[in-house]
Amino acid sequence: MMKTISDMILYIFLNYHIICVFSAAQIRFPAVTDLLLPPHNATSRQHNMWCRIQLLITLYVVSSP
Repeated sequence: MMKTISDMILYIFLNYHIICVFSAAQIRFPAVTDLLLPPHNATSRQHNMWCRIQLLITLYVVSSP
């Protein structure tokens, strides 16, 4: 039982990172031109919200009896 729960938790985290991959722009060091832009735009906020919703739905489905 404990192994099943730990496997499900591991699956949730792996699924979350596969669905919500980081773009190359988020990984690399910012260039001089990037520093002039605002840190977050509407698209990244919308993407982050979608990832959180998917994670919550997955957690709900896994934890339901």
